[in-house]
Formats: sequence, structure tokens, C-alpha cells
Amino acid sequence: MEKDKDIQRELEGISPGLNLPREELNLSLPKDYFANLPSDLLAKAKLMDADTAENVESEFLSELKLLSPFLANQVRKENPFTVPANYFTGLASSLAEARKNSAPIYKLSNKIFTFRRCVIAATVAIAISLSAVYLAKDHSSNKSFSQQLAELSIPEMEEYLAEHTSYMEPSMHLEDLPVSIDEQDIDNLLEDNTLKEIPFNPDTP
Repeated sequence: MEKDKDIQRELEGISPGLNLPREELNLSLPKDYFANLPSDLLAKAKLMDADTAENVESEFLSELKLLSPFLANQVRKENPFTVPANYFTGLASSLAEARKNSAPIYKLSNKIFTFRRCVIAATVAIAISLSAVYLAKDHSSNKSFSQQLAELSIPEMEEYLAEHTSYMEPSMHLEDLPVSIDEQDIDNLLEDNTLKEIPFNPDTP
């Protein structure tokens, strides 16, 4: 205390016009001040938050009422949705029971894929059948060379040989010819020469 008084007298000597308080300052704290400080601060903060929320809500409602009175009336209404008592307690068991009693679910994707496969297989089978019929018909219409040769008559062969005697060698004698000629030799001779140039199909002009 003496030290404080000395400091006060020194300040008054430096500045005579300085009016310093003569009484002692009461700087004592209430009992258990710091022990109750967190709870007191939290209570005051909650009170301030509640007041701030009410002020913000009132400002929002007033502004919304100016913009849309219908929406302002809807906001003021209470929530119409309610949940029965102990609803969530038996929710799991009720869902499991409903799932057991539900009708079976059939996937349509497998049936669709099966139908598509059947359609594709039927299309391929029809295409192969039509191709086989067309090829058989075309093959039957085109006669082979041996069949066309067999249809030639003897007068047609004699006429052909008479018209193409110029191809024979003039020095060839009858004695030089072979005694017998089989049909295979005749076929080979005709195929090797100009018989392919003769149109054997009577339908062609």
C-alpha cells in the first residue's frame, strides 16, 4: 500500500492538475466466479442465439409477407406430418415381413434376350434355306458339258465333221488311221479342239 501511495504522490508532483481517485478500488471477484464462468457464458450465448434467431425469423417473415403473402401463411403453419408412437422401433421387422409376403419379381430382360436369339436364329436358317434352293435351281438349269455332248445326235456330228474337213492333213491316208477308236478318245478329241465353241444349249440363239 505504501508503494501505491508513493506512486500517487509522484504522479501528483509531475502533474498537479491530475485528479486521481483517493479511495481504494474494489477489485474483488464473486465466490466461484471462474468455476461457473463456462456455464454462464454458454447460457448467455444461447440466449443471444435465441434472440438473434427470433429477430432473423421475424425479419424473414416480414419480408416474405411483402413478397408473397401466400408463402408467408404457409411458413407459419405447423408441420402436418406426424409419425405414430414407436414407429421406428418396429420398422425393421415390419419391412422384413412385408418383403416376405411380397409377390415374386420376374426379370423381363432374360425373356427379351431369348426372344431376340430365336428371331436371329430363325432369320439365319431361312436365309440358308433360300440360298440352298436358289443354288440347286441354278445348278439344275446349267447342264454340264458331258450332258450337252450326250444330247448331240449323229447327224449333227457328221455335219460338223463335214464342215471342218479343212483341218485334216491332206497327206493323211486311211491306212494311217487307227483301226478302232473308243468313246473316251472321241470325247477327248472333241474337248481338245473346237467343240467348246459350238453352242449346245438350244435355247440360246
